[in-house]
Amino acid sequence: MQHRRPSSNRAARQNSDPNTVLNAKWGREVIALGYTAVPDILLMRMAALGLKPAELVLVLQLLRYWWSADQLPFPSKRTLAGAIGCSEKNVQKVIARLVATGLVLRIERRCAADRNQSNVYDLRPLVERLKKLAAVEAAERGRIGAAGAGPESGLIPAYPAPFRPSRPAVEPI
Repeated sequence: MQHRRPSSNRAARQNSDPNTVLNAKWGREVIALGYTAVPDILLMRMAALGLKPAELVLVLQLLRYWWSADQLPFPSKRTLAGAIGCSEKNVQKVIARLVATGLVLRIERRCAADRNQSNVYDLRPLVERLKKLAAVEAAERGRIGAAGAGPESGLIPAYPAPFRPSRPAVEPI
């Protein structure tokens, strides 16, 4: 069995149907249940944002409920805790840290009987920080591209070559 290398043509990858690509990667039955778009810069610059792993997981869960730019997410702490597998108190602490760092705004909602509903979470401060980091990343990539620098320059990390087995994992019968 011969292994195909992914296309290095960025335009071809960007113009391909995302559902086709996702179905090929994850399987139709997985993608049929939905997926969440996460900007690479969020994952690449997690440390620059000061995000701890638990905070990133919570941000990812909030992104799951942010379906359109004009409709902010409002999952309950119970829903978030159930999805993550932790206590509501732990979710509350992580949200408090995200609010304290200025990445997320928490907006209380009350119903007529002065009872609390789930909070609304505004991720626009995070988006603004990501835009700034994206500009830095783009500038760094521009410098790297202009200088022709490679991993040896220290400007970009050296990653090992992708694993490609020399023979199929399963011997043909």
